[in-house]
Amino acid sequence: MNFIFAFFLILGQQPSDEKVISEQLVGAYLTLREFHSGSTLNFDVRGKFSGGGKPGNWPHDSTILVESVRLNSNRLTLSGKRVYLQFDSENRAFKRLISGEEVRLNFERVPGISLSVAVAAATIHGQADLLTVLPAYWRDFLKRLDEGKIKSEKEFDPNILDLSKPPTAPSRQSNEVRPKEKGKLREPKYPENLTRYKLTGRTVVQITIDEMGNAEVNQIIEARGLGFEEAAIEAVQGWHFEPGLKDGKPARFVVKVMINFRIY
Repeated sequence: MNFIFAFFLILGQQPSDEKVISEQLVGAYLTLREFHSGSTLNFDVRGKFSGGGKPGNWPHDSTILVESVRLNSNRLTLSGKRVYLQFDSENRAFKRLISGEEVRLNFERVPGISLSVAVAAATIHGQADLLTVLPAYWRDFLKRLDEGKIKSEKEFDPNILDLSKPPTAPSRQSNEVRPKEKGKLREPKYPENLTRYKLTGRTVVQITIDEMGNAEVNQIIEARGLGFEEAAIEAVQGWHFEPGLKDGKPARFVVKVMINFRIY
């Protein structure tokens, strides 16, 4: 993986000068341990998130570029820009997109407790650390990426179904009856904060349709990042089907679905 995690020089120190902290943190990319949207995120003296934002996702809400530092007797404030992670499928690597979305990180300050503790506890320090907080579908994707198992868009799988077509499992055997969708399947919502950038892309997810006709994403096959995968997963969780049959009995079917994100 080619994105950089911030390692802090202030670990083990007791910085008390705004200029010193600025020299250490301004220009750094911080990857937050808990992913939240919002323009102001608050952390307690131990670096635990204490409010100011809504739950977010890793590609869209984890990374901050620090641009300025403010320090007073009660608080350390790191101000900067949100940085979105987008996946370049041709080069099989994540890249950073610095957004125009401003954000402030407020860390509570208490005499006798190092600010280093709060900043270090609130942030990620390496890929192994990152994997402990990611959802299973991203852990699986990054593992396959490291193993060279992620295909580029040029290596398109013809068995993948487009969302514009019924995402039902093809029946290859006479003893199978493929699932049938109940009504129109809800399309994923385009992430609202990306509208201004008019970003497009596609993601391919593998879904399981269970014996009750419920759908669930179990793997990301092709990623775009930027929060597109989370939007796709949210939509799929609301899909319902007439259960598929094998030998006359309800059965699970696995399907790969391509979902395109566009601004119209």
